[in-house]
Amino acid sequence: GAWLKVEGTGTVMLGTTVGYSTRFNTGVAVYKGSSCGDLECVDGAVQRWNMALVRDDGTMELPPQNLPGTIVQHGSATWPSEFGEEYFVHVYDMNATQDERKELNPFSFRLSPAEPNDFCETAERIEAGSAITGIMELATTDNVEVCGDDISDRFTDAFNRPVYPGVWYHAVVESDEFLEGSYGLEIRICSRYTVEFVVAIYAGESCDRLRCVDTRLIGRYMCIAPVLAPNKTDESMHYRILVYLGRRVSYDVEFELKTKKVLYEEVG
Repeated sequence: GAWLKVEGTGTVMLGTTVGYSTRFNTGVAVYKGSSCGDLECVDGAVQRWNMALVRDDGTMELPPQNLPGTIVQHGSATWPSEFGEEYFVHVYDMNATQDERKELNPFSFRLSPAEPNDFCETAERIEAGSAITGIMELATTDNVEVCGDDISDRFTDAFNRPVYPGVWYHAVVESDEFLEGSYGLEIRICSRYTVEFVVAIYAGESCDRLRCVDTRLIGRYMCIAPVLAPNKTDESMHYRILVYLGRRVSYDVEFELKTKKVLYEEVG
């Protein structure tokens, strides 16, 4: 692998090998310490992988489309940095043979600020009855499957994963707040721009055990308000909400997200 030494900025930072030069499976890990012999993993660091496709003609697809070729995994990591702190970033290959490791393999690497809620594991908590303004200027693409027949191929790749960057939110509702199941949770999201958004909603307490329950497309200057049914079998309900762009843009994009309890019997 390769080692890079970077200085913290006091923000959440992103290191990623996503790029057209990375043509093998890679991972990114972040450490801190006074020397190379005294390293420890950074608390709060989250690793993720994104798929890419090396086509038979040697060109690369980011993200992969339904074309013949070889799938590779590009690694990323985000971590909360302290200003002036030195960090050691390890870029390593995965599942390579000994002969492959002897070869000189170039790779892409980008270091930049990151959205704090770029990954499911760092999703921003939103309470029922609250409203927030979301931003995805620095977000990356997520390696999670999207459900729903209404989402066209231009919003997902050949594996039903998002093709454009997104950010995550986490809503938790206790079962007694639903008054024995007569209430549901309304998630209202509005676009403020001439750009479409996709909203994917997942159920699950853990990010590695998510179940997609609904996916909606938000048109330009439009709002959607899907209502999630109460689940009487769970003591609490965890919903992870992924909001991602319908196309890549070069400017800051904002949206408004609100949640509230509604009588499910009236809408269901």
